Amino acid sequence: VSLYSWHEQSSQIRYSLDEYFPRIHSAFLIEGNLNLVVDQLNEFLLAPNTTVRLQLRNQIIQHLDKIERLSQGLSPAERQQLAVILQDSRALLSELDRVLYNMFLVREKVGELSARIDWLHDDFTTELNSLVQDFTWQQGTLLDQIEARQGDAAQYLKRSREVQNEQQQVYTLARIENQIVDDLRDRLNELKSGNDDGMLVETHIRYLENLKKTSDENIRALDDWPSTITLRQTIDELLEIGMVKNKMPDTMRDYVTAQKALVDASRAREATLG
Repeated sequence: VSLYSWHEQSSQIRYSLDEYFPRIHSAFLIEGNLNLVVDQLNEFLLAPNTTVRLQLRNQIIQHLDKIERLSQGLSPAERQQLAVILQDSRALLSELDRVLYNMFLVREKVGELSARIDWLHDDFTTELNSLVQDFTWQQGTLLDQIEARQGDAAQYLKRSREVQNEQQQVYTLARIENQIVDDLRDRLNELKSGNDDGMLVETHIRYLENLKKTSDENIRALDDWPSTITLRQTIDELLEIGMVKNKMPDTMRDYVTAQKALVDASRAREATLG
C-alpha cells in the first residue's frame, strides 16, 4: 500500500469517526435518558403522595429537557422524529399529572367522609350506651319502689312500661343507624377497591331513602323523649352524608370519573412509550 493510499484511508477513517461518533454517543445518552423517563413515569403513576409525585415530575421534565439538548447531535431527520416523541411525552406527563391530582383530591374527599362517618358512629354508640345505662337505672329504681310498696304500684308499672317502650324504640333506632353506617362504609370501600360504577350511586340513594322512611317513623315515636335527640340528630347527619348531592353521591361519581381518566391516561402512556 502506497503512503498516499494509506494517508487517504486514514483520513477517511478519521472523518467517519469525527462525523459519526458524536451521533452514536448522543444516541446512547438519549436512549439512557428515555429509559429513565419510562421508569420514572411508571413510578409517577404509583406515587404514594403529592410530594413524591412532584419530585418525580420535576425529574422527568429534566430528563426530557436533557434529551432535547442531546438531540442537537443527531441528524435533522432523527431530531424531527425525536421532537415528536418529546412533544407526546410532555403532553402525556401533563395529562398524567392532571388525572393523578384529581384522583388525589377525590381520595382525600372519600377519606374525609369516611372519618366523619366513623366519628358519628362512635358518638352514636357512646350516647346509646349512656341511655341504656339510664334505662337500667330507671327500671331498677321502679322495681325497688314497687317492692318497697311506696306509692301506687299501678303507676310504677305504667312508668316501667313507658321506659321499656322507649328502650325498644332506641334499640330499633340503633339497628337503623347500623344499617346506614354499614351501607355508607360499604359504598366507600367499593369505590376504593374499584368495584363501583356510576349506576350504583342511584341504588345506594334508593336504599337510604327506604331507611330514612323507617327512621322517620321511629323518630316520630320518640318525640316525647328529649333524651334521644342526640341519636336522632346523628342519624339525620348520616343520612345527609349519604343522600345530599354534594356529599357522597357527587363524591362517588367524581371518584368513578377520576378512576376512568386514570385508566385512560395509563393506556395513553403505554401507547406513547410502547
